[in-house]
Amino acid sequence: MSDHLIMDEFHVTVLVPAEESDEWSARVRAALDAATFLARLRRAVRATVHAYPDLDGVRVRVTR
Repeated sequence: MSDHLIMDEFHVTVLVPAEESDEWSARVRAALDAATFLARLRRAVRATVHAYPDLDGVRVRVTR
């Protein structure tokens, strides 16, 4: 059994214009699928959480 409880969840939704080309959409997909994108997103979330001292001790998980 975990010693942590879920306090809240946030979701990020990426929307693309429907009229954009398949080529452009493929480039967007490739960027979102890149390991570096997820790594940078995780770093950004971690930096934001660390900016709030009241959140010291919480665990944050960024998953896909």
